[in-house]
Amino acid sequence: MIPDEILTPIGHTLKTHGINGEINAVTDADIDIDSLSCIIMKIDGINVPFFVESWRSRGSEAVLIKFDNISNETEADTYCGKELMALTAELPQSDGHSDEDGFYASDLIGWQISDNGSTVGTVDDFDDSTENLLLSVTTPQGKRILVPFADELIMDIFPEEHKIDMNLPDGLNEL
Repeated sequence: MIPDEILTPIGHTLKTHGINGEINAVTDADIDIDSLSCIIMKIDGINVPFFVESWRSRGSEAVLIKFDNISNETEADTYCGKELMALTAELPQSDGHSDEDGFYASDLIGWQISDNGSTVGTVDDFDDSTENLLLSVTTPQGKRILVPFADELIMDIFPEEHKIDMNLPDGLNEL
């Protein structure tokens, strides 16, 4: 059994990608997946090692990971929404300096978005493939909308509460 004490969180899985068992995940920017012997996920309270068959970048912070012995979308779906961990000994050593400006789009996953104080939904993914970052937000009704994450739309950020209040363009929820 792999004890929690020798593990470090490195990211989390989001959703499946395609039909061949790939999983969309977000990992810390300084993680070299090729240098890891395995990636660990907690399954039914037990730390289980998963061996990476292949992986590729998706934007600046996301990756598509294909694990050994996961060959289809149904199998991959079982592992969505899980925290990814690595053996601490395999990770680059920190120099002890914190990066105060190290805020990434992936950090916003799970945050609540509101429009002038009225709840819009929860960030579940992002799209940084264009010049403007878009947040994929699931509304309380289960509808998915894309919200532009632009300075001129942000009214206030509440990091302790994982909430962002924005002034969104009229009709965005109806798209």
